[in-house]
Amino acid sequence: MQQLILIPATIAAAACITDLQDNQIKNPLILTGYAAGFWYIIYRQGVPGIPCFFGRAILPIAIFYILFVIGVLGAGDIKLFSVLSTFLTLKETATVITFSFLLGAIAALFRMLFTRELWARMAYLLGYASLCIGARRLLPYQRLGKNSTIHFSVPIFISFILTEVIS
Repeated sequence: MQQLILIPATIAAAACITDLQDNQIKNPLILTGYAAGFWYIIYRQGVPGIPCFFGRAILPIAIFYILFVIGVLGAGDIKLFSVLSTFLTLKETATVITFSFLLGAIAALFRMLFTRELWARMAYLLGYASLCIGARRLLPYQRLGKNSTIHFSVPIFISFILTEVIS
């Protein structure tokens, strides 16, 4: 059964490569991941697992939609979470999400320290929070500088591998 986990690991690795090369995760890769996740559920649970597939696929999209709307998280990253969740239990999905955000925060902190932008970015974040409070709604979050993007597919991939090693 462990060999089957190579399929989502390969999809996540390919997502990292396309994200790093093209700054996006390609939809054909996501569709391939959904197809593999669908067949994985059928293999594990049979036809009664089909609603489980859709529930697992929709959950990350529902959770992270607001982060996409304000521009904090990319659509490809959310779709990658969605694809990987079709291979995981809810507990494993929560672990991947938690590790991903932790690793992403560490990567962002190191990047801000390395580029010496930590205080400017913290000031911007406080200003952004103040604007949202004043407007009483979430506003689009503007990125500062050319190198402000974290390729979040990398922490997602690492978190997926860590979760599989732990479980």
